[in-house]
Amino acid sequence: MPEIRFKEIILALRLVRPLGFFCVVSSLIVLIGYILNFEPLYRPISSGPATHPLTAIMLFLLGVGKSFWRPYSNTPLIMGCDILAFLLAGARLIEFFSAIPILQIITPFSTQLAQSAIAGKPIEIGINTAVFILMCAAASILFAQKKYVLSQLLAFLALGIPFVSLTGYFYAVPMFYGQMALTTVIPSIPAGYAALLVNAQYHALRAILSPWVGGKIARIQFVLGYLFPIFLGYLLFSIKFHNSSELIGVFVILTGMFITLLIAYSAMYQEKIDASRRQLERKQNFAATTDALTLLRNRHFLLESGNYLIERAKRNQECLSVMMLDVDHFKYINDNYGHQAGDEVLQILAATIRASIRKDDISGRYGGEEFVVLLPCTDLSGAMLLAEKLRQSIATQLFPIDKAVTVSIGCAELKKNEVLNGLLSRADHFMYQAKMNGRNQVAGYSAAI
Repeated sequence: MPEIRFKEIILALRLVRPLGFFCVVSSLIVLIGYILNFEPLYRPISSGPATHPLTAIMLFLLGVGKSFWRPYSNTPLIMGCDILAFLLAGARLIEFFSAIPILQIITPFSTQLAQSAIAGKPIEIGINTAVFILMCAAASILFAQKKYVLSQLLAFLALGIPFVSLTGYFYAVPMFYGQMALTTVIPSIPAGYAALLVNAQYHALRAILSPWVGGKIARIQFVLGYLFPIFLGYLLFSIKFHNSSELIGVFVILTGMFITLLIAYSAMYQEKIDASRRQLERKQNFAATTDALTLLRNRHFLLESGNYLIERAKRNQECLSVMMLDVDHFKYINDNYGHQAGDEVLQILAATIRASIRKDDISGRYGGEEFVVLLPCTDLSGAMLLAEKLRQSIATQLFPIDKAVTVSIGCAELKKNEVLNGLLSRADHFMYQAKMNGRNQVAGYSAAI
């Protein structure tokens, strides 16, 4: 099972039990209405449909199952309630299609039901109510069997039934709610949501409830997708149209505008989040490939770039050179002027290197006071000229100490079949040769290419 990490998922799972408890209380109120023979508790609209006592019992069973629900648990009580509700709803559907009175022998409050029938207001379990309860119970049973996709799908489809009925009551369209009374709709909605939210950490619901961009956009679209039809329906019912063509035309135009705005907003929001992500990725990439002190490339980036340039040079039969430079007497600078002064020397030195090399050259801090410059499409003589220019720039540069700062530079050109380590080793050898020859100079002419 996936780990429950998102706060949105935790909140959704915490809502399951309160929703189940609300369903239990609402169903009990209906049954109390039958016990007290107080019709408004099970028929809130005197001329409308009423909640059948078996409907209240089935909703009560669904509510009890969710009131005792826990993540990763499946007690016999929960399964028993769901299975019993499923069987009762299934029996009602069989009864509806076969005209065999299967539930008559177990139906309570037969006196009130008979009186209502004589008064011309029969109380029945509507086909929409039976289908809703059957689907909710099946969703819970499938969840217990770890069939999470089917469980989510059934619970989502089941929720549409009480919402259609609620819409019928809102706009006074009896064909939308049929035999589903308001006292049935009210507990059905939390029962449906409870059956859906138990799946919060799986598949589609997990994606919708995630804290990432996709989840945030999905939640916005979900809320707006519910609110807009309500507003649109109210608007269309408030305006008197001459014919149905005008009604359809306004509906198409307003719906098209809403979808366009929703897509535009979603794209704008996603781009805003994605821009932040790209900026963070650039910062992370910069930090991973850059030396924090000198802001030159770090050793890791130099080695990766060096291997790439060698492969390219061999493939295109191009020349490639490298220079390695080291600050002369850097330990003396640190010991006599302090490490902060030493850091400032390295920063100024790095800025001088950046200003002296070409756009396609790659410079970086190789380690300590050592720097490397990769010179693509450059032979040894060109590397030596550039190294001498750089040495002179550093020697005349102003540093925050009362002592001239110089560097020793070694140059090497790539040999046939040579790898990066060999090229750097030869450059390092010539750099130390420059130091042995008195420092503040360039070495490399003795390389045999």
